[in-house]
Amino acid sequence: MILALSLVPLVAGILFIVAWALDWDLIGFLENQVYVGILFILFSFAIANLVQQRWLLFAGWLLLMLADLLFLFWVNPSAQLVAAGLGIVGTGMIGFRYFQQIAQQAPQEK
Repeated sequence: MILALSLVPLVAGILFIVAWALDWDLIGFLENQVYVGILFILFSFAIANLVQQRWLLFAGWLLLMLADLLFLFWVNPSAQLVAAGLGIVGTGMIGFRYFQQIAQQAPQEK
């Protein structure tokens, strides 16, 4: 059940992006189709990390998802600046956690 929660949006997102690349219009506006696909993929990552109780990664993916929503629905410059800020903070949170994991797995030299 939990696997389906994260796999279904991932597959849907990939299909939206592939349909966009093939010029198949699924949702009305071809240029928005890639944003919807990215939104589904980010939602999949957020749900997977929420279920695993990886709170920092969940928050990072959630901020990236909110940034994508802002880019999708509001086309004014101030909303896009807020979306860019959310995206930068979300990417920083995800990057921090991954670099932290890499540092923990690296062999300690003496």
